Formats: sequence, structure tokens, C-alpha cells
Amino acid sequence: MAAIPVYASVDHIHDHVVQAKGAFDETVLGILKLKDRGQRVEIRVVLHALTAPIIEETGRWVARNLPFVDHVALMGLENTGFAIATMPCSGWIRWNYGDGLAKAVDHLSAAGVNISVYTCRNASFPSRFGRMPSSRSRIGRTTLS
Repeated sequence: MAAIPVYASVDHIHDHVVQAKGAFDETVLGILKLKDRGQRVEIRVVLHALTAPIIEETGRWVARNLPFVDHVALMGLENTGFAIATMPCSGWIRWNYGDGLAKAVDHLSAAGVNISVYTCRNASFPSRFGRMPSSRSRIGRTTLS
């Protein structure tokens, strides 16, 4: 399965995160070409200071425009590698983004997309999701870990 990062549903935010103008359009075109050739595709959305505030919109956009992908992984930024060097820009998320994340999961689930949520330790999820598990667990088509 090809794991393709889509950082935001807003082109200029995705382009800024990857530091390449036009990258959003190229990424979406690449996903479409892969699926056209019968390849399995996972979209990875990494949540950090620039992407977490619009996670609901990104989930809605993927559900509406790319519901045929095989999997969507919503992932919190981890403090390793390049993230450490760019922490002033990317930043760990210091606000509660759980409601937006839960709504993104709702949009994707409604479109029949398989979803996993990883390393979102700071998120407060609505009670209907239960508590954030310490290890992977499956809730319907959604995996939280």
C-alpha cells in the first residue's frame, strides 16, 4: 500500500508544510493515478500546529473527494527526527483538537473510509468514542491507538 501524506485540504497549507508550491495538486493527481492503476492507497494526515485547526475540514474534503482510498491515518506529530528541528514552526499541539478530530472521523466513517487515529495523546475525544486507549483498539471501522 502506498502511504501518501496529505497535510491539509487547503492547497497553500499543504504546500507550506512540504515547502513546495503546487505540491497539493501533484499529490492529489498522484493519488488518482495510483488508484486508476489499481494500487492500494493510504492517506496520512499529520496533525500539528498548522494542520490540527482544520482537521475537520480536511476529513470532510477527503470523504467528499477521495472516498475510494483504502485507508486514512490521522496521526499526531511525534517529537522525533525533523520535527525536533522545526518545532518552533510545526509545534506540538497545545490546544484541544479532539472535537475537530472526532468530526473528521465522522465524515470519513460516513463515506465508508477505513480510518486509524495514532499518537493523538493530547486530544480529548467525545465520550461516544470512550477514552483514548493506550494500545490499538478497533471501534467500528475506526482504529484508535
